[in-house]
Amino acid sequence: MSAVNPVRPMLWRMAAAFVVATIGLSMVFWALDEVVAKRAAGDASGTPLSTYALIFSGLLLSFACWRYARSRWATHLAENPDSRPAPRWLWFPVAGVGAVGFVWGTVLHSSWLAQQDPAPLEPNLGFVLFQVLCVTLVLSASVALMKRPLR
Repeated sequence: MSAVNPVRPMLWRMAAAFVVATIGLSMVFWALDEVVAKRAAGDASGTPLSTYALIFSGLLLSFACWRYARSRWATHLAENPDSRPAPRWLWFPVAGVGAVGFVWGTVLHSSWLAQQDPAPLEPNLGFVLFQVLCVTLVLSASVALMKRPLR
């Protein structure tokens, strides 16, 4: 009989948490961009309840997955003290690039949206994906920097 490598199931769970968190972030930024696009177009009909539900469920999904990933990673490091994660100095620039990219992208998108004469009513998929990428970089770095389990 071969022994089961305990790292492999943990990696699958971490990958699943990463995918679900990315979907949750996509839900949040899609709904927010939809609200911004409607307001820029002068649509004063109000924000539907489904948009608020999408934002809330996306935030809930993302936070739950982020917390699970941080806790699992810290537990893995505590159970396997001989494992060598990436050095801490590597993750700070990753988080910095994500944060700067997020702010830069938001400013760029806001100025682009203000320049459109007939403002688009649909969310910009490229912008939503860029925001998700930037926030995912920051959240991934925060998971990797976790040393102790959350309580």
